Amino acid sequence: MVLKNAGHRDNILLQPGDSMAVPECNPGHQFRFFGTSPRPGLRSVTSVPGKQEAKPPSPTQLLGSIAQILASTVAIVVVTTR
Repeated sequence: MVLKNAGHRDNILLQPGDSMAVPECNPGHQFRFFGTSPRPGLRSVTSVPGKQEAKPPSPTQLLGSIAQILASTVAIVVVTTR
């Protein structure tokens, strides 16, 4: 709709020296970055991506982490007792 209508309210005018970064499209999130204004203006859109839910570690990952901790502890004990 914005591209078809030059007078659409969401169209913006860029002046010489303006800069705009257009990140890769992420459905559900909108980003607009402008280089001329330090603060968002009227009708500016600023969205923060949602935090991804952390998945609990799998049993293999958990055992791997425990093995690394034990190996590090054994190495420290061996080095400090020599």
